[in-house]
Amino acid sequence: MKLFGHFRKSEPEGDTQKTELTDSEARRRQKASLIHEDDEKAYLTDESGTAFIIDHFPFYIGRRSVQEGNDLSLPDIAEISGIHASITFENGRYFLCDQNSTNGTFTAREDCELFSEESRVEKEEIHDGVRFYLYRTKFTFHVDIRSSQTCLITDQNADTLMLDQCDDKPDAPPAVIETKDGTVPVYGNGYTGENFRIERSNVRNRTVYFITFTVPADIEGESVPAGERTELFSGCHFRAGGKEHTFIIR
Repeated sequence: MKLFGHFRKSEPEGDTQKTELTDSEARRRQKASLIHEDDEKAYLTDESGTAFIIDHFPFYIGRRSVQEGNDLSLPDIAEISGIHASITFENGRYFLCDQNSTNGTFTAREDCELFSEESRVEKEEIHDGVRFYLYRTKFTFHVDIRSSQTCLITDQNADTLMLDQCDDKPDAPPAVIETKDGTVPVYGNGYTGENFRIERSNVRNRTVYFITFTVPADIEGESVPAGERTELFSGCHFRAGGKEHTFIIR
């Protein structure tokens, strides 16, 4: 999968012309902005599967252009406000923030109806896999933890950058989660899903995976209350937030 993201250029005070960046400078700035805690790469996907890099914080989304202040511009969607929402990174946590939009920002939650006032967001912490809506336009937030190098490719104007893997491939994840939507890697530092968190520990010289649910769930048909820490085994089936998952240790 290729990740796409707008690169917002800075403008000198009193100068309305764009600042042109050389390819090397654009790559250097982009690479520096992508690297933060645990070498995490945050990005969004839309309903078509197109991915947009979150290359710095706060990351603004709205109908206005990149030159007018947005990092992801959606000019063709009239229901979205000029600067509709933002994503921030604060003390190791990600947040979705509405920017006083007219039609609202919403998250998909199990405890309330979508697009209701209860699901409307002012500021809310988000994790990997969280779905949210700018009015009726859907996005999914992702955090991809990689230990490998990446290469960055720009077009001549450095307006759009493409993040792709170089020849050095990331190490294979020691475990994965399989869902009807695809396979998700679980690396050594664990994985945070929409309604659960998986952690890896060493217990008596063996690797053990534990799962903690944020909603009532079930493992192999047995109910598990929210907040309880339970050991996982390879081939284990669990259901959280109405979604089926299979955990596999490789």
